[in-house]
Amino acid sequence: MARQSPIKFSSPPAIPLDSLILVTGANGLIASHPPRRGRFLLVKAPDLATPGAWTEALQDDVAGVACIAGSVNLHLADHEVDAEVQQVLRAFFNLLEAAKAHPSVRSFAFNSFIWAAVTPEAGVHETVTEDTWNERY
Repeated sequence: MARQSPIKFSSPPAIPLDSLILVTGANGLIASHPPRRGRFLLVKAPDLATPGAWTEALQDDVAGVACIAGSVNLHLADHEVDAEVQQVLRAFFNLLEAAKAHPSVRSFAFNSFIWAAVTPEAGVHETVTEDTWNERY
Protein backbone atom coordinates (compact mmCIF):
# COMPACT_ATOMS: atom_id res chain seq x y z
CA MET A 1 0.00 0.00 0.00
CA ALA A 2 1.38 3.40 -0.98
CA ARG A 3 2.22 5.88 1.77
CA GLN A 4 -0.12 8.84 2.14
CA SER A 5 1.53 12.19 1.55
CA PRO A 6 0.92 15.23 3.77
CA ILE A 7 1.22 17.31 0.58
CA LYS A 8 -1.98 17.98 -1.32
CA PHE A 9 -1.43 17.54 -5.06
CA SER A 10 -3.59 19.27 -7.66
CA SER A 11 -2.84 16.36 -10.00
CA PRO A 12 -1.34 12.91 -9.40
CA PRO A 13 2.47 12.86 -9.04
CA ALA A 14 4.40 11.69 -12.12
CA ILE A 15 5.77 8.75 -10.12
CA PRO A 16 4.48 7.00 -6.97
CA LEU A 17 5.64 8.57 -3.68
CA ASP A 18 7.64 5.51 -2.55
CA SER A 19 9.52 5.15 -5.86
CA LEU A 20 13.25 4.58 -6.13
CA ILE A 21 14.96 7.77 -7.33
CA LEU A 22 18.53 8.02 -8.60
CA VAL A 23 20.11 11.14 -7.05
CA THR A 24 23.46 11.95 -8.62
CA GLY A 25 26.07 13.65 -6.46
CA ALA A 26 24.51 12.48 -3.18
CA ASN A 27 27.87 12.92 -1.45
CA GLY A 28 27.66 16.70 -2.01
CA LEU A 29 25.96 19.38 0.10
CA ILE A 30 22.96 20.05 -2.12
CA ALA A 31 22.34 16.50 -3.32
CA SER A 32 22.68 15.06 0.20
CA HIS A 33 19.19 16.25 1.17
CA PRO A 34 16.90 14.09 -1.06
CA PRO A 35 18.42 10.72 0.05
CA ARG A 36 17.54 11.54 3.67
CA ARG A 37 13.89 11.22 2.70
CA GLY A 38 13.77 7.58 1.58
CA ARG A 39 15.58 4.42 0.51
CA PHE A 40 19.26 5.00 -0.07
CA LEU A 41 21.94 3.00 -1.88
CA LEU A 42 25.33 4.58 -2.59
CA VAL A 43 26.86 3.67 -5.94
CA LYS A 44 30.36 4.87 -6.81
CA ALA A 45 30.91 6.00 -10.39
CA PRO A 46 34.50 7.30 -10.73
CA ASP A 47 34.17 8.90 -14.17
CA LEU A 48 30.61 9.95 -14.95
CA ALA A 49 31.53 10.88 -18.53
CA THR A 50 32.52 7.29 -19.40
CA PRO A 51 29.89 5.39 -21.40
CA GLY A 52 28.25 2.82 -19.12
CA ALA A 53 29.08 4.78 -15.94
CA TRP A 54 25.41 4.77 -14.96
CA THR A 55 24.72 1.06 -15.56
CA GLU A 56 24.97 -0.02 -11.92
CA ALA A 57 23.09 3.00 -10.56
CA LEU A 58 20.18 2.74 -12.99
CA GLN A 59 18.51 -0.38 -11.68
CA ASP A 60 15.40 -1.80 -13.30
CA ASP A 61 13.08 -0.26 -10.72
CA VAL A 62 14.42 3.33 -10.79
CA ALA A 63 11.41 5.54 -11.49
CA GLY A 64 13.08 8.93 -11.54
CA VAL A 65 16.42 10.70 -11.83
CA ALA A 66 17.50 13.86 -10.01
CA CYS A 67 20.67 15.03 -11.73
CA ILE A 68 22.47 17.19 -9.16
CA ALA A 69 26.10 16.08 -9.60
CA GLY A 70 28.43 18.58 -11.16
CA SER A 71 32.08 19.38 -11.43
CA VAL A 72 33.71 20.75 -8.32
CA ASN A 73 37.18 21.14 -9.78
CA LEU A 74 38.29 24.39 -8.17
CA HIS A 75 41.78 24.47 -9.59
CA LEU A 76 41.29 25.03 -13.30
CA ALA A 77 43.51 27.27 -15.32
CA ASP A 78 41.73 29.38 -17.94
CA HIS A 79 42.90 27.08 -20.74
CA GLU A 80 41.35 24.05 -18.94
CA VAL A 81 37.81 25.40 -18.59
CA ASP A 82 36.55 24.30 -22.02
CA ALA A 83 37.74 20.72 -21.47
CA GLU A 84 36.05 20.63 -18.06
CA VAL A 85 32.78 21.91 -19.50
CA GLN A 86 32.93 19.21 -22.20
CA GLN A 87 33.51 16.57 -19.51
CA VAL A 88 30.49 17.77 -17.53
CA LEU A 89 28.33 17.76 -20.66
CA ARG A 90 29.43 14.21 -21.56
CA ALA A 91 28.50 13.05 -18.05
CA PHE A 92 25.08 14.72 -18.28
CA PHE A 93 24.28 13.33 -21.73
CA ASN A 94 25.49 9.85 -20.71
CA LEU A 95 23.04 9.96 -17.81
CA LEU A 96 20.24 11.28 -20.01
CA GLU A 97 20.80 8.52 -22.60
CA ALA A 98 21.03 5.84 -19.89
CA ALA A 99 17.78 7.05 -18.30
CA LYS A 100 16.08 7.10 -21.71
CA ALA A 101 17.07 3.46 -22.23
CA HIS A 102 15.35 2.35 -18.99
CA PRO A 103 11.56 2.11 -19.43
CA SER A 104 11.05 2.31 -15.65
CA VAL A 105 12.37 5.92 -15.60
CA ARG A 106 9.34 8.19 -15.86
CA SER A 107 10.80 11.47 -14.61
CA PHE A 108 14.14 13.27 -15.05
CA ALA A 109 15.06 16.51 -13.29
CA PHE A 110 18.22 18.49 -13.98
CA ASN A 111 18.97 20.51 -10.86
CA SER A 112 21.44 23.12 -9.79
CA PHE A 113 24.55 22.33 -7.79
CA ILE A 114 27.14 24.09 -5.63
CA TRP A 115 27.85 26.96 -8.05
CA ALA A 116 24.40 28.40 -7.32
CA ALA A 117 25.46 28.74 -3.69
CA VAL A 118 29.02 29.99 -4.00
CA THR A 119 31.69 30.90 -6.52
CA PRO A 120 35.09 30.15 -4.96
CA GLU A 121 37.78 32.80 -5.03
CA ALA A 122 41.49 32.06 -4.70
CA GLY A 123 42.73 32.75 -1.17
CA VAL A 124 39.24 33.32 0.23
CA HIS A 125 38.08 30.74 2.76
CA GLU A 126 34.37 30.48 3.42
CA THR A 127 32.08 27.94 4.97
CA VAL A 128 29.25 26.71 2.76
CA THR A 129 26.07 25.55 4.52
CA GLU A 130 22.49 24.92 3.48
CA ASP A 131 21.81 28.63 4.16
CA THR A 132 24.55 29.89 1.80
CA TRP A 133 23.48 31.58 -1.42
CA ASN A 134 25.58 33.15 -4.17
CA GLU A 135 24.81 36.87 -3.79
CA ARG A 136 27.68 37.97 -6.10
CA TYR A 137 25.88 37.43 -9.40
